[in-house]
Amino acid sequence: NYPEALKNNLASLEICQKIGDKQGIATSYSNIGAIYTKLDNYPEALKNHLASLKIKEEIGDQWGIARSYVNLGMLNIKLNKAFEAKKHLNEGLALSKKIGSKVLIKDAYHSHSLLDSALGNYQQALAHYKLYTNYKDSILNETNSKQITQMKEQYESEKKDKEIVQLTSEKQK
Repeated sequence: NYPEALKNNLASLEICQKIGDKQGIATSYSNIGAIYTKLDNYPEALKNHLASLKIKEEIGDQWGIARSYVNLGMLNIKLNKAFEAKKHLNEGLALSKKIGSKVLIKDAYHSHSLLDSALGNYQQALAHYKLYTNYKDSILNETNSKQITQMKEQYESEKKDKEIVQLTSEKQK
């Protein structure tokens, strides 16, 4: 429900501006930009993504800056501005690698593959898509490993709790 999401994010932006929350303002602009992109209102999307990037640069939010570059790259693909798209995606990818964000690296490679495909650079599109897939799989494997570890810990904890209850019950008898 994009109209409702837009209304709520505009309200969030207003609140963040009133209390002076720059991180919140930047996030609101980014969310608003994403919504306008979904609504195919690219001029408003561009305006909001650029506003978000400016604030993220002011506050030194490296992850947010990288995300903004990737968002701007994707938007410029939709605007058929290949040069700008590639420039933003390269900046986003470089910063994402520098800060070690696999999620942003994955997104940048995916966007690069879409851009390369749109430009007819199919070999490069395939290479970028393979890198995207590798990062996507790596993130999924990390998530699954964490979930398995949590489940093992929970099982062991519940097992010990049952043993304690059983021992306490036996002691009381």
